[in-house]
Amino acid sequence: MNCLPWLWPWKRLDDQYSKIPSMPQYPLIGSYPSFKDFLAQDTVNLYFRKCHKELGPVIEHNLFGNKNVSVADPDISKQILSGPHFGRHDFLIANSRDLTEFALFGMSTGPVWKSHRKAIVAGLGPQFVKKSYTASIELMQDFVRLLNLKINNDSGSSSGETEINIRTYLSAVTLDIIMRVACNTDIHCLETCDEEGNDDATAAADVRKSQVRVAETDSEEYFAALRVNIDKISQVLFTRVFVPPFLHDWVKVGKKRMKPLADFFQGMAASVLEPRKGFGAAPDRDLVSILLGEEKDGTRKFSDKEASDELVALLLAGHETTANTLTNVFLRVTQDARVLKRLQEEIDGKLGPDEDPLLQDLAEFKYLDNVFRETQRVHPVVMGVGRLAVEDTEFETHDGKYKIQKGTEVFVSIQGMMYSKELWGPDVDVFNPDRWDNPVNEAAFLPFGGGPHKCPGMKMAVMESKVSLIKLFQNFNFELVEGQDLVHRDGVTVHLKDGLRLRVRRRGEQ
Repeated sequence: MNCLPWLWPWKRLDDQYSKIPSMPQYPLIGSYPSFKDFLAQDTVNLYFRKCHKELGPVIEHNLFGNKNVSVADPDISKQILSGPHFGRHDFLIANSRDLTEFALFGMSTGPVWKSHRKAIVAGLGPQFVKKSYTASIELMQDFVRLLNLKINNDSGSSSGETEINIRTYLSAVTLDIIMRVACNTDIHCLETCDEEGNDDATAAADVRKSQVRVAETDSEEYFAALRVNIDKISQVLFTRVFVPPFLHDWVKVGKKRMKPLADFFQGMAASVLEPRKGFGAAPDRDLVSILLGEEKDGTRKFSDKEASDELVALLLAGHETTANTLTNVFLRVTQDARVLKRLQEEIDGKLGPDEDPLLQDLAEFKYLDNVFRETQRVHPVVMGVGRLAVEDTEFETHDGKYKIQKGTEVFVSIQGMMYSKELWGPDVDVFNPDRWDNPVNEAAFLPFGGGPHKCPGMKMAVMESKVSLIKLFQNFNFELVEGQDLVHRDGVTVHLKDGLRLRVRRRGEQ
C-alpha cells in the first residue's frame, strides 16, 4: 500500500489528455456508418464540415481501422504545417503510383521532394508570372471574342444572349494558359471548345500558334477527351484515398480502371517532352526546360519518369484548382446581383471599355480581391492537407489537450476551418465579401496550403484568376440558369459535377 502515493502522479499525468471526439465507432468498420452516405454521394467535403461543426476543432476519423486526426484550428494547423513535429507523408502518391510517382504536391518530405521543389519554385519565379500575365490577357481577349460570336450566332436580333457552361470554357482557357506558359505549347482548347457540339468556337480568330503541337489529332475531340479523362481520374484518385486497397477493384477504382487514364496523360506528357529533348532550354526558360535540364556534369537533373510525372501533376492540379475556383466565383456572383454590380463599378472606375488591366495594377481591385477570397472561403476546392507526426506531441484547444503519438496521420481540414463560427462569426454560412475589409486570421485561410509545401503556383493562379474575372465582367452580364445541381462533389478538387450553366449578355444590352 505504501507504493500507491508514488503511482498516483503517473495516473494524473496520463489523465491530463482528453479523449479525441469522433463519430460513433464500431468494431472493424470504425465510423463507416456515419461516413458511407457522404462517400456514396461524392460529398465527403460536407462530411468533414459536419464533423467539425458537431464535434469541435480536433476530431478522430476511423475507417476500417485506419485512424487519423482532423484539425480545424488555425494555431494547431500552423504547428502542423510549419513545425518540426510533422512531415508530409506519401499517402497521395501511394494511391496514385500507377499514374504519377513523382508529383511535387504528393511527395513525402525528403531529399527527392526538396530537389523537385527547388527546381520548380525557381521555374515559377517573377518571369514566369509575367509570361503568365501576357498569356492570360491574350487568351481572355480570345474568350471575349468567342462569346461575342456565340451571342451573334445564337441570338440573332432576338434575345441578344447565349447560354454556356462556364466551367467548360474556364477549363479550356486555364489549360491553354498553363500549357502555353509552362510548356511553350498550344493545345488550342479554347479555340475548339464547344460544349454544345457545333463548330462556332472555331471562329475564335487570332489564336496564337507556338512551337509544339501536343497531338496530331482533331483538336475538338482532343479537348473533349481531355476534359472527360480529367473528371474520371479525379474521382478515381479521390476514392482511393478513403477506400482500402483490397476494395479498389470492387468499387471500380483499381489498376484496370486506371490504366487507360494513365496511358492518356502519360502519352500527353510524352508528346510535349520528347520533341524538346536534346535542344536545351527554351529562350524564355519554360518549365519543360527546368524538367529536362542538366547538371554541370551533363547528367539530367530529373529522369524521364520524374519529368513526365511532374508534367501530368501540373496539368491535373494546376488548372483544375483555378478553373473550379473561377466557376465558384460565377456561381456566387450570379446568386447576388449586388455583388456583380459592385464588381463592374470597380472595374469601370479603373479601366476603359476595351482597356486591359496592367499586371502591377491588379492589387488595386480591392472588391474583386474580397469576392475572390470569400469564394475561396465558402467553396474551398481542396478539402485539406495531410501530414504525419514524426514524434510524439500534443494539441491544446479550448476543448482540451490531446496527445498525438508518433506515426499518427493528421489532416488539416480546410473545409472545417472555413466554416468555423469561432473563426468567422455567426454569419459563417453567408457569402459576404465585405468581411475581408477587416483583418482576419490568415492562419485560418489556407486555400493554397501552408508551410514549406505551400503551392508554388499561387501567384500565377491568383493573377490569372483576376485577369479572367476582370475581362469577363468588363464585357458581359451573367445570369444563372435555373434548375441545376449546385451541390459540390468530391474529386482531386471539390467541384460542381455538371459545371455551371449561365446566360450571357453583352453589357448595355437588355
